[in-house]
Amino acid sequence: MDVDWLISDEGRAVIAALRGVDPLRAREVVPDLSAQRVAEALTQAQHRPADFPLTLVTIDGIQQATPPAVAARRAQRLAESGVRTIVDAGCGIGVDSWAFAKAGLHVIAYEVDPVTAAVARANLPEVVDVRHGDATTAELPADAALYVDPARRLQHRDAQGRPIRVHDPQRWSPPWSWVLGQAHDRPVVARIRPGHRDLPENIEWHCSSIGRSLVDATAWFPPLAAVPRRASVFQNDGWHEVAGSPESAGIGEAGAYIVDPDPAIVRSGLVGNVAHLVGGRLLDPRLAFITCDDHPPQWVGRSMRVVEQTSIKGIAASCRRLGIDSATLWARGFDTLPRTGVRHGQRAIVVAARIGDPRRSVAWVGHSA
Repeated sequence: MDVDWLISDEGRAVIAALRGVDPLRAREVVPDLSAQRVAEALTQAQHRPADFPLTLVTIDGIQQATPPAVAARRAQRLAESGVRTIVDAGCGIGVDSWAFAKAGLHVIAYEVDPVTAAVARANLPEVVDVRHGDATTAELPADAALYVDPARRLQHRDAQGRPIRVHDPQRWSPPWSWVLGQAHDRPVVARIRPGHRDLPENIEWHCSSIGRSLVDATAWFPPLAAVPRRASVFQNDGWHEVAGSPESAGIGEAGAYIVDPDPAIVRSGLVGNVAHLVGGRLLDPRLAFITCDDHPPQWVGRSMRVVEQTSIKGIAASCRRLGIDSATLWARGFDTLPRTGVRHGQRAIVVAARIGDPRRSVAWVGHSA
């Protein structure tokens, strides 16, 4: 990748000219350029979001990067905790380093891939000390905190061109054992997969979502850990948060509303806490469905106003009786999704769950709340 050309006036102009252009027509738009430069500019035009804070992206880099809103929030928390210098061990294209620098931290960033390191330098000129190298072999400042987002993909792809994910933490880059070792010597924040199990005690497990999509899962090690669990949910009106130790909640029959909690709440294990927050209860202790009698806040999850309870076999008849010709299914507790007998659509909602002991299948028909 010719990074210097891409950030030049000519390169920027070509990228702008190729936005929204059919890739098959790209050479017609800039016929005097080499095929390589057209391809590189087209990558930027197609894959860099218009509101992205950095100048350049790579395809893998933008796919794996922290959403800027999440990176900025994390950086602000680190700054408020007293961190002044942070090492970004595997900075990728530089989103997190950008956020750390914007929050006023002194940032030292490492990246093992030379092309990606060059992109990060172009994205963070004179703002971040970007070093091409492996942080695990470097001598890190004793007073620096560490942020690490381990690479969990192989360099090569499968036969369909899809990235191959690495599930063994010891094969991540850097390996998980190195991260755990660093946590004995300095404050560490590690961005990891949502289903990660090999976590020591006394860490804070923090999940974040944007638009009901889980976008970040992070482990905060002592002394940065503040609570055992935290869930951050971004809605149109900003960030909302629930934090603390996981709480159990009462179990009861469906009330006026059924809530399918936001993925960040579910993944952080704070469903019981949210049930208390909305004055509700769980339909079943094994399922992340909350029910309550008062209209729940929008940020806690998608919710349905219950109209009628029925059996699985009775869903179609209930919908006909209520004049519903299409519905969206929310289901939990089934090995395979139950058949509703109603075509998929947005006119109504059907909640199906297997609850109680012995497990019995129950359904509720209603409308979005």
